[in-house]
This record gives sequence, C-alpha cells and structure tokens, in this order.
Amino acid sequence: MIYAKKFIFLFSLVLYSAAFAHEFSFTKDFESFDRFHSTLIHFSQKIEKDLPLRSKEGDAIPATMPRTSGLHFIEIIVDSVFSPVMASTQRELCFFAGWPSYMNGGYCDTPWSHDGDRYLRPIGDTYGRDYFCGKRDVFRCHPVLFGPGESGRGHCVPTSGYDEVSGICFEKLLEEPDQIYKAFQLDPEYRETYLNYVQHIIEYCQQGHDVEACEYFMASILDLDQRVCSLDDIRALMGQEAIDQLQSNWSDIKTVLAGREEQAAKRQARIEKYSNSAEVQIMINTIRTNAARVCTGQSTQTCRASKNPRQNRGLCWRYVKLGLVDSGLTDSYVVSRFAVEAERKLPARGFTNILEDNPSMRSIDAPIGAILVYEKFPGSRTPGHIEVKLGDDEYGSDFISNRPIDQYNPARRLVGIYIK
Repeated sequence: MIYAKKFIFLFSLVLYSAAFAHEFSFTKDFESFDRFHSTLIHFSQKIEKDLPLRSKEGDAIPATMPRTSGLHFIEIIVDSVFSPVMASTQRELCFFAGWPSYMNGGYCDTPWSHDGDRYLRPIGDTYGRDYFCGKRDVFRCHPVLFGPGESGRGHCVPTSGYDEVSGICFEKLLEEPDQIYKAFQLDPEYRETYLNYVQHIIEYCQQGHDVEACEYFMASILDLDQRVCSLDDIRALMGQEAIDQLQSNWSDIKTVLAGREEQAAKRQARIEKYSNSAEVQIMINTIRTNAARVCTGQSTQTCRASKNPRQNRGLCWRYVKLGLVDSGLTDSYVVSRFAVEAERKLPARGFTNILEDNPSMRSIDAPIGAILVYEKFPGSRTPGHIEVKLGDDEYGSDFISNRPIDQYNPARRLVGIYIK
C-alpha cells in the first residue's frame, strides 16, 4: 500500500514509561474500554489477511510441543546469546493470532517455533509447553487479547487450520466480554502486560510494514472523532511530536480510509441486490424441492422419485447446476464433473468470488443465495463439494443441512463464495 510507506514517520512512535501511570480515558467504563480493545481485535483479524499464517509442521495444530530440531535448537542458542536489540534487527516481528512470532519466508511462523525467544518475551508469554491444549487441531487463544478463560491461560478452541483463528477466538471472547476490562482495572500486572502489548503493536507498525492492519490500528487510535483515545491518551502513548506531525497529514489518511469504506459499501449493495433478486429465490426454491427428489439428468424434468431431503447422494454439483439453470442464473446446464471445478466454471458465467475481497469471511457468514465451493483437503482437491446458502442455518445441494459442510467435515476447505 503506497500510503503505508508515505506515513511511516507517523508510526515511528515510542510508548513512554509515563503511559503506565497515565489514567487513560478508555478505562473509565466498559463501553469505552471495549471500543479501544476492539481495535486490537480487529488488528489481529486484519493481520491474518495481510500476512498468512504458516506452520513448519504443516496445517495441523499439534497437541503438544513439537520436538526441537537440531537447526531450531541452534536458533534458540543464538537468540539467547544476542541481545534483544540485536535479535529484533535480524528478524521481523509478526503476530500469529495475537501471539508474538517472526516472519519466515513471507509467512508469520507458528509461535511455538520461537518459545522462550529473548526478544519476544517482553511482549508477554510466548506459546510454550504450558499453552498447548493437549489435543490435535486445538489452538490456545492469546489470554491478553481474547480473555484468560477458566484456566487463566486463555481459551482452547477447535479449528481445522490456521485460517481465521482470531475470528474463532473472538467468538470465545464474546462469551465473557467484560473479563478483560475487569482484569485491567483490578490487576496492575495485567495492566502493564496489556500496555506492553499495545507498545509492541505500535513498534511493529513503526517498522514500516506494508500492511492494512497497521493503517487501521493507527488510524483508529489517532482519530479523535472515533473516541477510541483522547488527546491526552495519544500524548501518553506516542508523545507530543506525533500529534504535531499528525496535524498536516491526517486528512490524507482519512481520504484513503474513506475510499475503502466507499468500496466496501458498493460491494455490500451488490451482495444485497443479488440475495434479494427473483433469480436467487427461484434457485433456492428449486434446490429445496429437488433435495427431496431423485434427479438423474440435466433437467428438473428428470427429478421424479422421492427421497429424504437430508440424504446425501454425492451429486451436489448436479443439483446446484439444476438450480442455476432453472432460475436463469446460467443460460444453460454447466458441463463439469467435479464440484471444485465450479471455481473455473462460475466466473466464466459471470459470477464473482467475494472471498477474494474478504478472505476472513466464513461459510456461515456468506450472504443468502451465495454458492459455496469447497476443495477436498488434504490431498487431491477433487471431487470437492458445492452448496447454496438457502437461508439462516440452511444449506442445500442434493441434500439439506443446517450447517455448512466445513463446520462438520474438516476434509472440506472453503475456496469460493460466489454471487452474480
């Protein structure tokens, strides 16, 4: 993003020690604190779009600390010898679902790969042995960012991979939204840890990373109109010099953000127009009807015998194609064998994959009428699966389910959410 580098100087900020004694306006009540903390949550969610998460061990989350390889052992020795300043200049900091980690080959590496790192420790606990949940594909949410949970070490949440881990942890936070606020008010050690965390996000953005998450985070804090921070809060966090620099450049940043908001509004209007169209309603009705019938050909005229609408016949793509052609969303029956091939076939018929504009969107967040395409995972991508979101808690193809398939079958990974 060209504007990120243009305003690097805005991010060259230091969290003064006086910040720990300052009485921040956002701590006066839960609503104010929640507004501030939401900027941290959204930063974590946005950073997953900007910097994909990766594991050295593959996509699975291990149940316990993986064995340390010889090379990694050497890395730990080196990190323990060099000073934190030297370590920070050698490696780029990143945040893996809130946990501090390092960039590795263009990805944010798994945090347990750097447990005990000397530079990462001041940010807070690293994801060490005590934080593993004891089950495969279960992730420990960062306790400062998403709440301490019953154990005090953070919630353990099941996940089929690293995509949208912050979103899953955020759902757990919503179950106890005031717990972080209470800890900040009552526990001086937690308060200091929390402010340290803010400091290191600022320092991360200070490095000039070309990521939208930094622009969002800094803009949210610096925009007095949003009432996230007061002028005194900004001065305590960043110093008077940052405020002086801000005055002549803030209008440019606001212009950029306003442009993004305008684009998002246009995308939302297009989605609503699609979901409310007569064609989509016909497609939904056709799929609901056909799910209770046996369809053997390329026309609804071949759907005769009855069946249980919850019965999966392994013909999801056929039933969706019948809904498409019956509604007029496609002018003819799509010739294709495997469901995952819809990734190519639908764009050729005028459909757009809105997952590309919003990588954090999940199947359950898809708009009504959206066509959800999944690949088989791991291994071969075929045959995959395809279904249409018929309504809230209703998904259909050759059978009807109250959940999208990736919510109960980890062998399916969402690759497309299509509208026209």
